[in-house]
Amino acid sequence: MPGSQNLGSSRADDSIITGLLTLVQADTTSIIAAIGSGALECNVSGSFVLDIPNAGVADRVQLTDVACKKINIQSHPSNTGKIYVGGITVTNALGVNEGIDLDPGDTYGPLLVENCNVMYVAAEIGGDDVKVLWLNKV
Repeated sequence: MPGSQNLGSSRADDSIITGLLTLVQADTTSIIAAIGSGALECNVSGSFVLDIPNAGVADRVQLTDVACKKINIQSHPSNTGKIYVGGITVTNALGVNEGIDLDPGDTYGPLLVENCNVMYVAAEIGGDDVKVLWLNKV
């Protein structure tokens, strides 16, 4: 057929794909695979759950120290009260610096940050949790 091209893969292409899959399986936290003269940097991500043990006006919890580029913060779906997200002075609804409030299951983000630990959370009910997803690519 005029103008048609063979779009099948070659053995060299298959070897590159197999090599990349091996790298991904071997190291999911810092993957850089060289292809030709360039490099392909894979999106590295992770998540954690953080407990907020107390719910007083001055009770807040700093997120875990993880270098990243972007995060999403979710109020755990099983929570019984609101979560408040903000900076180092964030409070729950009883304080004067009430953060962004999240009902159970709500998500705030993506937020562009250099480290998860720049964000703090407070709770309406002690023992509620937040789930944090972090990414290393913008």
